Amino acid sequence: TQAWLSLFILGMFASGIVYLFYIQSVRIAGPTFTSFSNYLVPLIGTFLGVIFLKEDFTINIAMALVLTILGLIICNRKS
Repeated sequence: TQAWLSLFILGMFASGIVYLFYIQSVRIAGPTFTSFSNYLVPLIGTFLGVIFLKEDFTINIAMALVLTILGLIICNRKS
């Protein structure tokens, strides 16, 4: 019971904070940037795994990082 309660509280707390950040991001940077910036979430998770869990940093991860950032730059540049 305590484990389920802990998971519920952690899930609600983390989701609430992320939702507040999302709303602030829409207000500050606009909806286009906010929607495209969500592509960085898996890369950040990957880097956290590399740093804290000592996972391997492969060429595929490096290529994904470069392609994702290039895509964000292209989509957010001024016409």
